[in-house]
Amino acid sequence: MNLLAALDRLKYDHEVFRAKLDAVEAGLELGPNAEESVRELCAALVVWLEDHHDRECQLMLAHSDALDVGDFNHVAEDGHEDELDALRVVTRYLADVPSIVMEDIRPILTTAIVQFRHHLNDQEDQLFPALEWMADAHEPSPSIRPATSAGLSEDSTVNRVVRQHPETKPVFDRLAINISVEGCDCLDEVAWRHGLESRELLRELGHAVRRQPSAAR
Repeated sequence: MNLLAALDRLKYDHEVFRAKLDAVEAGLELGPNAEESVRELCAALVVWLEDHHDRECQLMLAHSDALDVGDFNHVAEDGHEDELDALRVVTRYLADVPSIVMEDIRPILTTAIVQFRHHLNDQEDQLFPALEWMADAHEPSPSIRPATSAGLSEDSTVNRVVRQHPETKPVFDRLAINISVEGCDCLDEVAWRHGLESRELLRELGHAVRRQPSAAR
């Protein structure tokens, strides 16, 4: 496992978490009209956090000899289950209990957001610097964000991709991704909404971009 690439992916996860938490808070302020959006955001956070936790555990295990894992277990693991439980409860209630309204889930969701942010801060203050020190000492190579050879990444918006690479529009059309409605959403979120892995969507778009120069000639 490349430590720099793995660490960079964890940092990217944190950026996504903070953006989605901001969106959830904005939804809470909007009230009943945003219930569906809040439910979808919470469901997306559950998926992201489960995957993020798996990546953390794999990273800690792979580098347990060089890193005193005992010193960082509380930072890497504590809080994940509480956060996941709260997000799952909110998602289930908003989906399955018609009588539930935004004010009913506000307390549990507000508490979960505070705990989530506190946990992110702890990791960035304690775990990430230790991993960066290890990376500098043992793997001094440039870090990269998840991206395709065509320069596309999971946090690119649909509009940005289509604007920079018009040849990708048929891919979005074929996958029933509504550019006019979902254009401001990032590729990872659009992929999740349509039941795709983000890497699958990136691969499809990358193929379209790489085919274009040949077609133009």
